[in-house]
Amino acid sequence: MTMARKQRPFRTFRSVTLQEGHVYTVSRTLLSSGLRLLVLATLPALAFAVRAAEPPGVAWGANLGSTGVGLYATLPLSHEYRLSGRLGVNYLDRYTFTKSTAYVNYDFKASLRTVDALLDWHPAHNGFTLTAGVMYNDNAVDGVGNLNRVAIFSFENRTFSTTQLGRLVGRIDFPTVAPYLGIGWNPTQETDRGWHFSSDLGVMYQGAPRTTLGLGDCTLPGNRCSLVAAFVAPTIAAEARRLDAELKNYRYFPVVRIGLNYRF
Repeated sequence: MTMARKQRPFRTFRSVTLQEGHVYTVSRTLLSSGLRLLVLATLPALAFAVRAAEPPGVAWGANLGSTGVGLYATLPLSHEYRLSGRLGVNYLDRYTFTKSTAYVNYDFKASLRTVDALLDWHPAHNGFTLTAGVMYNDNAVDGVGNLNRVAIFSFENRTFSTTQLGRLVGRIDFPTVAPYLGIGWNPTQETDRGWHFSSDLGVMYQGAPRTTLGLGDCTLPGNRCSLVAAFVAPTIAAEARRLDAELKNYRYFPVVRIGLNYRF
């Protein structure tokens, strides 16, 4: 009797099944790796596209002009109404000038310190701006005055020279809140990122000056300096009013500035 050879179909089936499963697993791994590489490759381009689609942000800048050296930030406020805001600080130390009244010649040293809060409107959809706002005004002027003539006077039955009275020393300041109006050129919300030129031309209304005067470097003997200071106080007050009249035009402070800023 001839015995039939046994067939083993299940082993072949399992082998094929295992091989196919192995091939399927490798193919899925390769596909997953490819997708990861594709995502990593496109992330920089996607980030750049999103960044380009965003509107430009805050612009930081510096300027130089009649208010001194300044640093400021420009913030987009309304695209629809073409509005942007500016916040800045300005400083100038020891600006000197001279002034005279009928009886006294003065040497002044001004310290300029302001903080800006301004609103820019771009009516022409470009950098041209109409600007309004307020400034915190800490401008102050220190002065020393010398009599432009020498006189002799009597006090307590003694004769003295006006040179012995010393000099007039004083300080001039202004109200701390000052409105501002002007025109200029500043970045719009549509302005590309990068470096840009800026300028301002306007007027800050400082208000009426406030002058305080007194005697300094008095060389009268004894306690006569304090006695004479009290005696001439009305005369010094009248001189302060004359000085206020001479400085009245400083109520309007011209603002001329040029600057450079970078929009992020």
